[in-house]
Amino acid sequence: MNPLKWDPKIDPQAWQVTPTLFERAAAAGFHVTTIGDKRYAQSGFTQASLRGATYRSSNQISESVSEAVNALAEPHSFAYVYTNIVDNAGHNFGVGSQQWLLALREVAELTIRLANELPRGSSLYLTADHGMINAGERIVLGQDNPLMNSVELVGGEPRVRHIYLDSELISRSNLGYVDEIAATWREYLGNKATIYTKSEAVSAGLFGVEVRTQSLDRLGDLIAIAQDEIVFIDPTRVEKESAIIGQHGGLSAAEVEIPLLGAVI
Repeated sequence: MNPLKWDPKIDPQAWQVTPTLFERAAAAGFHVTTIGDKRYAQSGFTQASLRGATYRSSNQISESVSEAVNALAEPHSFAYVYTNIVDNAGHNFGVGSQQWLLALREVAELTIRLANELPRGSSLYLTADHGMINAGERIVLGQDNPLMNSVELVGGEPRVRHIYLDSELISRSNLGYVDEIAATWREYLGNKATIYTKSEAVSAGLFGVEVRTQSLDRLGDLIAIAQDEIVFIDPTRVEKESAIIGQHGGLSAAEVEIPLLGAVI
């Protein structure tokens, strides 16, 4: 399943059972509004991660500003405005490209208009969901390498792969088989990647202090985190994944250091 596109057979609330920040805010007495593209309004990902807020559709800067102003007209209100234009430009054209710079300009325009038009005394925060780098070396898993041996499924993203191994072999070998495959990946890739088994990744805190059983069951048997500008391409999606320039999911500073700018207007 691709969470962004979702799968109609999967109930978002059963898949993601933790109360969202918006549900918690609403329960605390806040009027919560989410403002974003119309196509996201009823998506599975929105229901899983943003439920609890009133969704207002907006495909233009002027609409986003207007909806935000209306949302904050009542006391104890919070409005979350989302735009994917920088993300989209980075993925398709690369960080630093002309298209990416133009997208930044649009975000700047949105920010200025919000600062000028929101009710006085409002707090305005500007942040991102992740950073991004431009892809360098592309390694196709299983192409002239042993990285697809005993692999049932490739998950995750090109910068951080969840590798799901043959479950029958794992059960017969009492997890010793996972360590063998991990050793193969480490030997072949060297310093091009950091390879964790599932238990090692959890112990290292990569998925938080507490990992619930439901989440644990979904993690890959191996977690492969690419170094430098390397990406790992799913052999079933070579053309599409190789075309993506901007990538994220690794542990470089450019990917994990998220800006947060705030001001009272």
